Amino acid sequence: MQLASHHWLHVDAGFGQAGLAFVCTKSYDTHSAAPMIRQYLAPGGYVVSLQNCMNEATIAEVVGRGKTMGCIASNIGVGGERWSKLVANTLANGVSVCTGLPGAQIAQNEAIRHFQARLGSEAIRIGQARGYRLEEIDHLPPGTIARAGEGDAAALKTYDERRLSRVGRGSLDQRPSMGQDMAKGRRTEIEYLNGFVVREGEQVGIPARANGRLVVIVKRVERGELKQDPRHITELRLN
Repeated sequence: MQLASHHWLHVDAGFGQAGLAFVCTKSYDTHSAAPMIRQYLAPGGYVVSLQNCMNEATIAEVVGRGKTMGCIASNIGVGGERWSKLVANTLANGVSVCTGLPGAQIAQNEAIRHFQARLGSEAIRIGQARGYRLEEIDHLPPGTIARAGEGDAAALKTYDERRLSRVGRGSLDQRPSMGQDMAKGRRTEIEYLNGFVVREGEQVGIPARANGRLVVIVKRVERGELKQDPRHITELRLN
C-alpha cells in the first residue's frame, strides 16, 4: 500500500495525534512499543514497521490490521519485498553471531557460505509457499539462491561467484547488525528472523532445519553456553 506524500509526517499539534508513526525498535520491543504509539495515533493514522523483521502482525494486534503497514529502509514495499529483505537478514545476521566473523570472512569460507545458501533456500521456498513474489536478493534471483541451497551445481557456482565478488568492496571488519549487537552485549533478534522463518515454515508444511539449528546455536552463544566459533557452522551436519 502506498501513501500520498502529505501523509508522511502529519501531526496535529493541538491534540498530539500522529498521522504516521514509525516503529524502529528492536523486534522484541514491538509488543510494548505499539500500545504507547496507539494513544497518539490519529483516527486515520497508520503505524509503519521500519524494522529488520516482519512484525506487522504484532502491531496489528494493537492498532488494527487496517492501520498497519510494513516497509524496508529504501522504499515502501509489498509483501515480496519485505520477505526478500527478511531472507537477506536470515542469511547474514545469525551466522555472524555464532561464528564471530565479519561479513567478508564469512563470504570467503566455503562451508559457511554454502550453509547461508541453505538458510536462504529454506526461507525463499517458504515465502513462495506463502504466496510472495520475491525480489532479487543481493542482485541474485531468489530461485538461484534457492537452488544453490538445494545443491544445484550451476546455481551454486553463480551464487559463489556473486558472494565472492562482493568481498573487499566495503570494510573487511564490517559485521551485520546482529553481530554488532552481540559485540555490544545486546539481546539478538534471532527469534524474529530465522525463528520466524521456522514458524512460518511450520504453517505451510516446509521444514526449515538449517534455520532451526542456527536459532539454537545463537541462543546458546547468547546465554554464554558456547563461545563464538566458526566451527559451529563448519562442523554442523544437517540431514
